[in-house]
Amino acid sequence: MKIKLSELQNFDTQTRAAINEAAVQEYADAMTASVQFPPIVVFHDSANYWVADGFHRILASRRIGAINIEADVKSGTRIDAIKFGLGANISHGVRRTNEDKARAAQIALKEFPTLSSRELAKICGVSATFIESFRAVAKPNSTANGCQLKRTGADGKARKMPSRSRPATEPAPEPVAKPTTEPENPGVRTLTEERAELSASEPECPTPETVDVVDGWLHVFETQAAEMAKRYPDRRSYIGDRLGEIGSELKTSK
Repeated sequence: MKIKLSELQNFDTQTRAAINEAAVQEYADAMTASVQFPPIVVFHDSANYWVADGFHRILASRRIGAINIEADVKSGTRIDAIKFGLGANISHGVRRTNEDKARAAQIALKEFPTLSSRELAKICGVSATFIESFRAVAKPNSTANGCQLKRTGADGKARKMPSRSRPATEPAPEPVAKPTTEPENPGVRTLTEERAELSASEPECPTPETVDVVDGWLHVFETQAAEMAKRYPDRRSYIGDRLGEIGSELKTSK
């Protein structure tokens, strides 16, 4: 159906980091040449239209002076529009940048803090490790001690999460010496170096007695990886990969 562009005023459901002006102009030129575009997706809550997908098409339509736009109108709220928009451009439209993916992860954690990282990864079209790298530095939905209590999985059940501290029964690891020779790729940290730094300090949250030793260690490394990601934002992807390797080794040894 067609709806008036004037009714689409609220853009706070935009999940991209920024509008691509070149794409808007390209779309506008194509529309002027009578190229047909797929309908935008909006959610209507009986009072407002919430745009979920099609921001570039809306701006392009306004640029050429259009009054109406073809839309797929679904029943729902602002939250429904945001959830749809987080994964709207995974396979079509203007290609997502790394900044777009990062903003999607941050919005997902803010709007759906109790969902598991795997569920948020499915919604945003990224990896669970990518979500975790942002979860660890975001303000968690927590107790007074700052420990995440529950997350909701795909089955809708909320489960307690282990605290991010070293299990009391697990001995501290032996310190790992850094290589004395210059690495082949200067500036690239080795897995050994990452492990050494991840093990350097202890989180303060208490450990529930039911926490599995291996899971406890994994959360220790996740917490420290998050701190490293804050200090080295340009290395976030590399840190995530290293954390994945450590997690795989821990689970193999379990």
